[in-house]
Amino acid sequence: MQPVAAPVQPTSVRWPREAARRIGTLWWLKAAGTTLYMWAFFQLYFYLLNHQAYPVTVIPLTALDRAIAFSPAWVLVYFSLWVYVSLPGALQANWTSLFWHGVSALLMCAVGLAFYYLHPTTFVQQAIDWSHMPPGRLLQSVDRAGNVFPSMHVAYAIFAWAWLRRELRQMQAPRWLHAVNALWCIAIGYSTLATKQHVVWDVVAGCVLGAAFGVMTVRSADWLQDRRQDALTLS
Repeated sequence: MQPVAAPVQPTSVRWPREAARRIGTLWWLKAAGTTLYMWAFFQLYFYLLNHQAYPVTVIPLTALDRAIAFSPAWVLVYFSLWVYVSLPGALQANWTSLFWHGVSALLMCAVGLAFYYLHPTTFVQQAIDWSHMPPGRLLQSVDRAGNVFPSMHVAYAIFAWAWLRRELRQMQAPRWLHAVNALWCIAIGYSTLATKQHVVWDVVAGCVLGAAFGVMTVRSADWLQDRRQDALTLS
């Protein structure tokens, strides 16, 4: 009697198990590293915000800035960045990919902070009443209209989109998850304009920075992974 082959599980069944496995891999290091990274970034960000080494440049408003109305409802999407950027790191499958993802994020951070040091910027921010919304009051209390070009909020969103797209592809996740990934990234970018924390030129510069580092580092990670697999095949 011929042995009966085990049924092949559909992608929709396999990817949640793979995601759970990845999240559980080095979870303590991922949690500690993400927390430390965010703490260090904000320490440097606010230091440069309060200690400008060079004259501050005012970024001009565009017609699109004037056309986009202030909408406090987007503040929760704005804050959701810190959940979103944690996902690619949490889904790294092993130490090597986790290390390269962390180094990539640090390199982009260094470029962004270099901009803030060498070319401090601001913009004319409209007066906003956040009295009816506690998250908005928190945002207003800590984040002034400075260190805006490029928008690191947008840069990190696009960087996270690129890396999360890679992990979803490797896990063979369904298309709707790729759509959610893209829409979440776009929504975060729009929220920076709708909450009047950035202007269009900041967002454009953040897109360029995030896309450059996201695409470059993801392709590097894929290349390194292929090299390791080739070496294992030959050995």
